[in-house]
Amino acid sequence: MSKQLILALLFFVGTEVTSQESSLLPLQPGDKIPDISWGKFLHCPLEGKFSDLRGKLLILDFWNVFCAPCFEGMKKLDSLQQQFSGKIQIVLITKDKATDVEKTFKRIKRTYPNLPLMVEDTVWSKLFPYESVPHHVWIDDKGRVQYITYAHNTTAANIEMVLNKKVLELSYKQETGEFKKSELLLLPDESSISSKVIYYSALLKRIKTFGGGEIKYIRDSIKQLAGIRAMNRSLLSLYQEAYGREYRYANRIVLDVRQPELFHFPQDNRYWDDWLDKNLFCYELILPINKASDIKVIMQQDLNRLYPYDGFIEKRKVQCLVLTRITKEDKIRSGGGVPVKQQIGGKIMLCNQSLHTSLFGMIANANSDLPMPLIDETNYKGNIDIVITSQLTNLELLRKDLNMYGLDLVRRETEIDMLVIRDK
Repeated sequence: MSKQLILALLFFVGTEVTSQESSLLPLQPGDKIPDISWGKFLHCPLEGKFSDLRGKLLILDFWNVFCAPCFEGMKKLDSLQQQFSGKIQIVLITKDKATDVEKTFKRIKRTYPNLPLMVEDTVWSKLFPYESVPHHVWIDDKGRVQYITYAHNTTAANIEMVLNKKVLELSYKQETGEFKKSELLLLPDESSISSKVIYYSALLKRIKTFGGGEIKYIRDSIKQLAGIRAMNRSLLSLYQEAYGREYRYANRIVLDVRQPELFHFPQDNRYWDDWLDKNLFCYELILPINKASDIKVIMQQDLNRLYPYDGFIEKRKVQCLVLTRITKEDKIRSGGGVPVKQQIGGKIMLCNQSLHTSLFGMIANANSDLPMPLIDETNYKGNIDIVITSQLTNLELLRKDLNMYGLDLVRRETEIDMLVIRDK
């Protein structure tokens, strides 16, 4: 084949892809999918075009490498594909580069699910634009968009109903619209008033077009403003942010309220859509930059003022799991050198790392669902070198590893600060 012919073919393919992308407009439920090519696959590639899957229920799972729930959800999607083999096709789609996807799967030590995994997407995300992931699109057996919804709605029961031609009322996940993010939530960037702002705090209901929850701290040295923006967060998470990271786990919270169901996601995900609409909020606080240290205090005051609850810190005697030293000999002192924090083949290696931030932080995070809080009473100030060979959630084996270094996890009733949320 001549060089001129090869160049002509490359030009034709490139022109076709560019034309395909530029002509695409966002689709809505009821719209028919154009007969387009799939794209680049990293795993379990699909051949041909979209129309080759007509006759099956198609579920698109849009995700990215920074989304931990997306990776957890892939296990469920893999199982659903096997359960409904031949009747449905689930496709994983990301805009991320193939190299980034490969690195992430390797880093988190996950194997690829037995599902088509499309990477470097520039086409399907134009048809179904989104702000947050996972983002799910259901396409019926005739090639029409059926649902654009949240991942928690992709269940065996719902799939079974759709295959049996039953109509579902799934929440519409619409994350594009006129309500755009700006530097200040309540004032567009181009507004002349935004340059006059000195202070405000605002509480809003859930804004779906902003997608999933995020918390962002604001510091504008030009306008001399500081603040915090929390988007689409539960009331519990707002209180946790206001009172500090040490209360980010449920075992550091006392919920003394008549309706605790308003603070927690329902266990049955059939009720999530309604719960999310009623119990997610947006909060923004803007104040002079020289008052930045008051952000948490003012946020606490706002929450207690605006809701029928009082949040406060109170010392309580509770059963704790306490990290403590059991020998006078220092078996963990670091020998110095380059700081290392890595997990290799099931082993956790910490070299020249902080005991509290690294070791204790990892143990507390891994066991955050325990009913009792984890407390660090080692009072160790220097850096440490330590190797843990057991799973951090296997407390019996973990204690054996810790004992070798003069450390232990001991159950003990201890008086500690707890975040209390109480009805007024």
